[in-house]
Amino acid sequence: MTQELITGAGSRRLAAAALARRGARRCFAVASDRAASGWLERSLRGAGLDFVRFSGFSANPRYEDIVAATRLFRKSGCDSVMAVGGGSAIDTAKCVKLFCRMDASQNYLEQPYEDTGAPLAAVPTTAGSGSEATSFAVIYAGGEKRSVAHDSLLPDIAALDPQTLATLPLYQKKCTLLDALCHAVEAWWSVNSTEESVEYSRSALSGITSHMDDYFEGEPGAAEAVMFAANAAGRAINIAKTTAAHAMCYKLTSSFALPHGHAVALCLPRAWRYILEHPERTTDIRGAAHLAEALRGIALCIGARSAEEGPTRFEALLDELCIAAPSGAEWDVSRLAAFVDPARLKNFPVSIGEKELAELYRQMTVRGK
Repeated sequence: MTQELITGAGSRRLAAAALARRGARRCFAVASDRAASGWLERSLRGAGLDFVRFSGFSANPRYEDIVAATRLFRKSGCDSVMAVGGGSAIDTAKCVKLFCRMDASQNYLEQPYEDTGAPLAAVPTTAGSGSEATSFAVIYAGGEKRSVAHDSLLPDIAALDPQTLATLPLYQKKCTLLDALCHAVEAWWSVNSTEESVEYSRSALSGITSHMDDYFEGEPGAAEAVMFAANAAGRAINIAKTTAAHAMCYKLTSSFALPHGHAVALCLPRAWRYILEHPERTTDIRGAAHLAEALRGIALCIGARSAEEGPTRFEALLDELCIAAPSGAEWDVSRLAAFVDPARLKNFPVSIGEKELAELYRQMTVRGK
């Protein structure tokens, strides 16, 4: 499916008209009060669309949130979906699109996935998740992370409007941008990487590192650059998928109520150093030399002088941004390791087991003291 990408200042206001051109008449708008802030209603009405708004989703969307949203979608007779917000809003909207024709008496996650044909527009208000560029969503069921994947989940329309970033709190800017940075790094070293995905990763890392400081200071041009960078990182993971750092972070997110970007940024340098220390465990069929070159490319893109210096440079960035681990006294490293999704580890370029994962968590607690 070819996505319609709308860019530039004010582009968020054009997403509703794009939905209308695809036959939408009544839109289900997934957006928080802050994210919508008046313009959403005006743009929907201006495009001739009736609408119902849903804001009852969590920062890390729960299955119960999705069920409630899907029920409202059906009850209100909507035929299309628009998400305005970060990854949580967009992932919620994706699930509503996918689940809206399923049997409501059964668990949606246990039913076959099919394209419902409902047009989906995404207006990201953070530069981080890249969810507007991917065909999967992440939700939590019973406290555990579940990935929902289907080709139809790639939004039909995406509007990248840098003006949506202007009111983000600084800490949220940091966390979301770190998520994008981790996406780009993990996609580059993933066993599924391709020439195309590597170019997306390289573009993302270059854009983030070149404009990060100005973005945090509120410079409009930098906001547009990092929004494009985060989108490129999303395109990279849509091809190559995430790896161990993301697999490790989900239980940290739920256990310590950490924002996703904060949690994955804590995990990334440990996973990175593990790769460097265990080239003999390479699982990428392209071999250890290919992996070494990928690690060198990543390191140079973030300002390190060598592959070996890469994780140290990343940790220095975390220190600069005041991103620290929770108190080590509260960690149960064996339990955390036991909850890591083995499927996500298949994308990691070296083999790693539960014992090694527990050790990586332990190292994070030491650094967090």
